[in-house]
Amino acid sequence: MKSIRKSEEATRAILATLLLLGIFSVSVYYGLTTPEDIPIEASKLIIVKPSEISIGNEVELTIKAISDEGLLDTKRDDLIKIYLEPNSHAQIGYSETSKIIWADSLSVRLEDSLTKIKFIDPDFERIRISVEWIEGKSQLNSVEVQLYVGYRV
Repeated sequence: MKSIRKSEEATRAILATLLLLGIFSVSVYYGLTTPEDIPIEASKLIIVKPSEISIGNEVELTIKAISDEGLLDTKRDDLIKIYLEPNSHAQIGYSETSKIIWADSLSVRLEDSLTKIKFIDPDFERIRISVEWIEGKSQLNSVEVQLYVGYRV
């Protein structure tokens, strides 16, 4: 009788150990798989802006091509157009070598799904800045944000 109980206990202990080992193995496997295994497809453009923009100070805006989940699709090199609303005093600029070209609209190409532009405004105002997709792998939804120059947020 005792040997049967010991045998049953040993069998249960072995099964419990195997079950725990299986659970641990599965969690390690899924923990080691990276998001790179899942293809990321950008669907929209976003503008990353500073929370405060002072009058007359140059700031950097970043435009990114992201998926619906918010992940950067690093394989995009689309052509986009960035423009400010008419009648604003602000300007946007793109650095080519060491010289910045200032304008109220720019056409630029994304590099690894992002681009950085300069923004400056000599006046206290609220401005809309828009980014539209022109050409590339697949169409990206446009974005429009408001920038508050001189406002304290």
